[in-house]
Amino acid sequence: MEQLFTSIPAIIASLDTPDARVEEVIVFAAWKRTAGAAINERTAPREFLERRLVVSVETETWRLHLEELAPQILSRMNTKLAGRVVTFIEFLVDPALSRRTKPHDDGPNEPIVSPALTAAADAISDPHLRETFLQAASAYLNVRS
Repeated sequence: MEQLFTSIPAIIASLDTPDARVEEVIVFAAWKRTAGAAINERTAPREFLERRLVVSVETETWRLHLEELAPQILSRMNTKLAGRVVTFIEFLVDPALSRRTKPHDDGPNEPIVSPALTAAADAISDPHLRETFLQAASAYLNVRS
């Protein structure tokens, strides 16, 4: 599958007049393959123009983290694209993305974790940090199962 994906840019480049929209679709696909599930849940490629990829992110915190990771993501993307197709990634906060990623909730979300994890969490004095820990543990265990 990876071989097929990396051959697409070469096929597009061999066309007499490569279509900008086709190139954008390929770059968006490379973003999704490179970013992975956790990042894809919180981002959406918005535009690809003049070798610059614009990606919407759900929060300022995600924007800052992804800006730190941008050089590695850029390198991996261009490897998948078999060349230096993208030269810069710009991250823009889009609050609408946050609503897209969070399911409708009628009440508090009670994390499901083992009694041992709950006991460990009880040692955390900060209630917000304790709740965050339990939610992270629950999410991790749900992904692993």
